[in-house]
Amino acid sequence: LEFSDLDYFGQFRSTQQYRANDHIRAAVPMGDRISVITRSTTEVLYDDLGSLSILEQDFANGSLYGRSFVDVGDGTIFGLWNKGFGYFDGQKHAYIKTPYYLQALYQDQRFFVQSAIKVKDWYFLAVRKDAISNNNNYLFLFHFPTQRWFLIEETVYDLCWWHEGFL
Repeated sequence: LEFSDLDYFGQFRSTQQYRANDHIRAAVPMGDRISVITRSTTEVLYDDLGSLSILEQDFANGSLYGRSFVDVGDGTIFGLWNKGFGYFDGQKHAYIKTPYYLQALYQDQRFFVQSAIKVKDWYFLAVRKDAISNNNNYLFLFHFPTQRWFLIEETVYDLCWWHEGFL
C-alpha cells in the first residue's frame, strides 16, 4: 500500500509505504483512518504527520472477499469476513446471524463476490456462481434496521444506484 506526496504527485517515499502481513483484499476508508483487510488480518492505519502508522492489528479476522465491504457511517464498515457477515468499528468485530442457505452461496469457493453497495438502509452484494448458466448470479440484500436478509436470483451481476432506483 503506497500513497503519493501531496505536493509532488507521483512521488512515493519509503515513509509512505505500508506492507501488510498478508495479501491485501480491501482498503476501506473509516473517517480519519483506513482499514486494510487481508486474507487473514484486519489492520487499521492512520496518518501520523505524513506517514502511515498502525493503530490496530487483528490477526484473527481477515477476509477473502474484498469487494464485499461498505462504509456504514460513524467509522464503521460492514462486509463479509472469513467468519461471516459483520461490522468492524476499528477495534472490534461484531458478527450477525446469516441464514444457512446464504452461507452455502458465499462460502463455496466456486462463487465469486463481485461488488457491494450501501443505499440508505440497505446493503446489496452481488455474488456470481458461473459464467455459463441462466440465473447464474445472486443478489444478497440486507436491511440494517431489521437485520433481515433477502436473496434474488438474477442474470445481472452488478448494481448501480441511480435517480432513486437500481440499474
